[in-house]
Amino acid sequence: MVISPEDELYVIDFQMCGVADAYHVLTGVGVSAMYSVPFAMGQIDGYFGETVPEDFWKKYNLYMTAEMLYAFTVGVHMEEEREETLHMFDDEMDRMKNNGSLVPTWYKKNCN
Repeated sequence: MVISPEDELYVIDFQMCGVADAYHVLTGVGVSAMYSVPFAMGQIDGYFGETVPEDFWKKYNLYMTAEMLYAFTVGVHMEEEREETLHMFDDEMDRMKNNGSLVPTWYKKNCN
């Protein structure tokens, strides 16, 4: 915890401390979308100011594929994570096979 000069309390979480591509960090919105599409859309739109650059979706898909493969190899062996992991994996695979778009279906069909 840190106290500012104005006596405001801030909490810093160093669990995942490091330098990373900001687009990679945003792959977490895929998990958010499983629980709340409006929240996940708010994460993306809030970060980009509602104008998402095309290169984001290309990198998002690359990073999501890598994350998915890792989560699949770990998650299927953990009883409490298995169903969620398989659900996320199936959703992403369906999107890649059937959608043909770099933009996830949950985002694309909910844009104004």
